[in-house]
Amino acid sequence: MKRSFLHKLTAILIVIAIGVLMFLTSCRNDGSGGTYSISFTVDGTHVEFTDQHLLTATFNQSGTQHTGSIVGTKGIGTSSVAINLFDSTAIDANTYVNQELVGTSLVGAIITYIDLNGLSLSQTIVSGGASITVEITEITDKTVRGNFFGTLASTTSQVAEVPLTDGQFLVPIGE
Repeated sequence: MKRSFLHKLTAILIVIAIGVLMFLTSCRNDGSGGTYSISFTVDGTHVEFTDQHLLTATFNQSGTQHTGSIVGTKGIGTSSVAINLFDSTAIDANTYVNQELVGTSLVGAIITYIDLNGLSLSQTIVSGGASITVEITEITDKTVRGNFFGTLASTTSQVAEVPLTDGQFLVPIGE
């Protein structure tokens, strides 16, 4: 039952993160000078999201559940990455590892990457032993910055676990 709940919650949060990204992709002049990005290496391949209008972060609270979503895409129907954070307190400069149910709150992180071929890689309870670490190193009222690494596994095929290294992000916080 716990596994089913977390699997459904993961799917819902991914859909919400993508919807929020699409909602917030309106033109904005934020003075970043084109410096926002999410980059990482997955299974030896360097991946980078740099379109300034397709990168965003949002932070929300519902009851005791606090969430954060850091999302990048290359456009509708192409590759995307979603870093979802969960805590029983406000998301802040901290380290988030995997995810677990603590009381009534989900605590930790989930990363989902969908490549250009539609292969979905994630770290969730349903993806076996895959694990990740997300470190928020700085959060302001305008941006969030951090690092991430770990192991991802396919959610759509029998692809073995793959390493996720050198993850970095600097993303604007949606308005």
